[in-house]
Amino acid sequence: MEISDTEMELKTQIEELDYDSDEGLEVKITKYGRSLFIGVENHGDYSSKDGEGTVVKLELYQGKLQVIVWKDINEQDPIIIDLEKAREDNRKENNEDFHYKGENKDIFAQK
Repeated sequence: MEISDTEMELKTQIEELDYDSDEGLEVKITKYGRSLFIGVENHGDYSSKDGEGTVVKLELYQGKLQVIVWKDINEQDPIIIDLEKAREDNRKENNEDFHYKGENKDIFAQK
């Protein structure tokens, strides 16, 4: 699969579960190059203008998937989370804590 540098954008809204409110937050997901950026209404990072910030970046870096999170708008350095151990091929075969029940809801299945 070839990854293009084309920018794509998706805007949606998230609402809090179990909370009596019709209010939610607008979320903007932007693909730029080899990364996905997630911006959330009224949230931002240290070096962006208000309304233009990113709080989460998902990227493939040196062949490994990682998440970068800006948890504090007043801190310049983000938290970098390596997702290598989250790979499905790392699941232990006899993992007694894994109790998946229900239909196969593979979001990546070919249609």
